Amino acid sequence: MHDTRWLIAVLLTVTSFISHASEFNFDLSSDTVDLSFTPPVSENGLQMDFGLLHNQDEGSVAAAGLHVVDDATADGRGFIVGLGGKLFVIDSDRANDTGGAIGVGAHFRYVFPSYNRISVGGEAYYAPDILAFADTQEFLRFAVRGEYAVLRQARVFLGYRKVASNFKGTRSFDLDNGLHVGLNIEF
Repeated sequence: MHDTRWLIAVLLTVTSFISHASEFNFDLSSDTVDLSFTPPVSENGLQMDFGLLHNQDEGSVAAAGLHVVDDATADGRGFIVGLGGKLFVIDSDRANDTGGAIGVGAHFRYVFPSYNRISVGGEAYYAPDILAFADTQEFLRFAVRGEYAVLRQARVFLGYRKVASNFKGTRSFDLDNGLHVGLNIEF
């Protein structure tokens, strides 16, 4: 019941941004689903994002991020980078532990200029013990993916993701580790 309450709270918070969302991301593997919403970037380059990853065997991770986002190339040719951090709330089914972490990291997307339907993207966030709380001692989220733009506002992708946590008194374990397929829609 405990994890159901916080999942409902996160989903209600995230769905409040749907009408204003600039991106919706949905991906899945055989045992994991990952949903995220990203409202439009503000005029000063700040971007928020909200997400929920659920693995049917290992547990769930809710996330809320804040980044400074811009094109990292001098000529504005499609290398978008976001630097910042994410607050992760972790509910482990296997270890029966809960906790959280503030991961520092970045995300990126590079669109190939000559083949503008093809892009690559990824993210990496790490929280050492000093940025972890409750039962969590360490947290890592890493993902890379190749994307193909089926439509101007819709991309399909294939990627690899690793989400791992280390809890006090238990071994480190993967909440997700493997390939996934997905869809990214821009509003």
